[in-house]
Amino acid sequence: MEKKSLQVALMLDMDSIANQIQELMDLFEAQSTEGVLNRLFSNLGSLPFDVVFGDCCSTVRADGTIEIVQRLRLGSGFERLRATLLADKRNLAHR
Repeated sequence: MEKKSLQVALMLDMDSIANQIQELMDLFEAQSTEGVLNRLFSNLGSLPFDVVFGDCCSTVRADGTIEIVQRLRLGSGFERLRATLLADKRNLAHR
């Protein structure tokens, strides 16, 4: 039996993660209180381990290679930190 080879190209699209990190940076710049900075350092360590799979698409290239693009994003840790920062921002605005 003849063995056939299959070429697969897996690409990880991290644009969503870059956008999420930029959003956090913008929120932190708007709030430079000590409490916010403490929360930042206590939560940042877990973010790299909280990556979830987003959309996935695949196609076949002209040379027969299967190309798979998997989009990645930060998961619930990012969402909790973002919500906390937004709540702090609103609280600071009302003081």
